[in-house]
Amino acid sequence: MPSEFIRRADDNAETVTNRLMVYYRETAPLIGYYFHKKELQVVDGMAPIDEVAQSIEMLLTRLTAK
Repeated sequence: MPSEFIRRADDNAETVTNRLMVYYRETAPLIGYYFHKKELQVVDGMAPIDEVAQSIEMLLTRLTAK
């Protein structure tokens, strides 16, 4: 049986705009920082969930082996 779509109370244009602004202000600069240090790791978040999980697991394994 398909689950019913439930909309959160904060699921609106204003909240999405605010979240994107926080991302651009606080998170996006880290991409350039880690790219410059040659430490940026990229995972295709649009891949099937099993592939995403496997990619993250492999990256974390490599990082903890250092």
